[in-house]
Amino acid sequence: MALALVALLGMTALAIDGGMAFVQRAKAQNAADASAIAGARQLALGGTDSEIAGAISEYAISRNGASLFTAAYYPGGSQVGGGTVPGNSTGVNVVTRITFSTYFAGILGHPQMTVSAKASAATGSVLEPGPSTQPLATECTQPNLDQCGFEIGQSYDMWVGGGPGNFGWLSWSGANNAPYVEQELTPGNQPDYVDPHSICPELAIGCWVQGLPGVTNSSGNRSQLDNWIALGQLGTPMIVVIYDSSEGSGS
Repeated sequence: MALALVALLGMTALAIDGGMAFVQRAKAQNAADASAIAGARQLALGGTDSEIAGAISEYAISRNGASLFTAAYYPGGSQVGGGTVPGNSTGVNVVTRITFSTYFAGILGHPQMTVSAKASAATGSVLEPGPSTQPLATECTQPNLDQCGFEIGQSYDMWVGGGPGNFGWLSWSGANNAPYVEQELTPGNQPDYVDPHSICPELAIGCWVQGLPGVTNSSGNRSQLDNWIALGQLGTPMIVVIYDSSEGSGS
């Protein structure tokens, strides 16, 4: 009878405390994911070691309930919080742990259980914007993108060009007509980029792009913009150009 009771308690502990461990493991993974992204973001913004450690701690412990965490820079493995950020760091690795009290397993000598999870997040510059880049532009002269004032979830009016005659439209090749813009706006279309200064062989950060003078408001262009709005609601990003200087003028 005693053996049967122990077996019953063991099965109960497995069902109840095992289920709790599964829930806590998911919670630890959420904490690891969020804190790794927060740490990588601070790294990308040029944050200090203490700022990076603080961001990881906030999202691991304060916001997501981890009991403790360890974090290291990638590559190299130097500890986050050690005082310095290694110059070659491109990301962070985070391990979170959650310790919780058991219900029935305590009777069998296991009053607590600990679960852990790990996540990594890296940062880097975009070298080739790709086919989701659209011929729309807005200006920001700040040295860092986070200083431009853009906020996730907010709407912005892009009806301002960089010079007289331009209203935010771009022309990858220099063509100046509504059908060409409609083609540029087509989802999946790769920009047929031509550098006006003949320096960049393809569209990339730091290259010049020709502006499209005048107002382009054909029904085809409006239809393509509506397509992008629908795609955005499904989670497909639409990439627009942010520029910091302009030259020349339109009419």
